[in-house]
Amino acid sequence: GSVRRFEAPPPAQLPRWLARRAEDRGGRIEPPAAAALADALVRDGAVDLRVADGELEKLLTYAGERPVGTDDVARLVTPVTLDSVFRFVDALADGDGGKAANLLHRYLAEGEQPLRLLALVVRQYRQLTHARALLDAGSPPGDLARAVGVPPFAAARLAAQARRYSSAALGGILRRLLAIDTGIKTGRVDARLALDLFVAEVCPPRRT
Repeated sequence: GSVRRFEAPPPAQLPRWLARRAEDRGGRIEPPAAAALADALVRDGAVDLRVADGELEKLLTYAGERPVGTDDVARLVTPVTLDSVFRFVDALADGDGGKAANLLHRYLAEGEQPLRLLALVVRQYRQLTHARALLDAGSPPGDLARAVGVPPFAAARLAAQARRYSSAALGGILRRLLAIDTGIKTGRVDARLALDLFVAEVCPPRRT
């Protein structure tokens, strides 16, 4: 066998990496926006590519067919520690409603935008749906990381989370998330209440 190491790009090259990654996903990010996002992502001279990829996908989802601009970065990338937000989506996928609700309320109180959290939740459940389909098809675990586009260390956890759901359940969750997104953006749904209700729906109280 062989081992390949994929190093994160140095901070100076991160905007270019973000632009290429956006194009690979069928979107675009304007150079000033890529630079602004890179500035937000770099900590102590290093960057977590999982966080970078999640932030970029969130911005591409929010922007839709137009390029991601600096206003999008300013609106959606907040002072809340970026990598800590993944604790919220992991708690949801693990079915830990108490932890998910506590983290949700904490992030909202600290100024996190509901649409940003919703975008991360949508990303998580899209990945879970993809992983569930691969598991149902009998794909080897090693193929999951490449197919879903997550680092190998995250693939095992994603597979374990996907096994908690049936394909039908995941399809229903994605439809529910689409309805929440539409409701928030059209002003028919209160964003904070919608997220609270979603946590309660996905993570019902555990029986003792």
